[in-house]
Amino acid sequence: MSEGAFLKKQRLKKGMTIRDVVAMTGEEIDKTTISRIERDERKISLKAAFYFSKIYELPMEEIAKKALGPKAKIKKIKIVKKKRGRKKGSGNKK
Repeated sequence: MSEGAFLKKQRLKKGMTIRDVVAMTGEEIDKTTISRIERDERKISLKAAFYFSKIYELPMEEIAKKALGPKAKIKKIKIVKKKRGRKKGSGNKK
């Protein structure tokens, strides 16, 4: 299911119209933007994801996974800590 279809399904599950969502955002997101996101004509912004997360009571991670797709994964790597500071005896000698 696409990101837009997922968000539309969440809105309809709550029994809300696009105008309801606009009102709940304090008109921070307009109805055209919401409609275009739901039709996958526009990518979701961080701002929109935040509002959808709160309104639809979804974790941001769930919205992010839909937006990024299945290829978005964090790779495990080994972190090597480097020592900081000067080496002994490396000061300027005159």
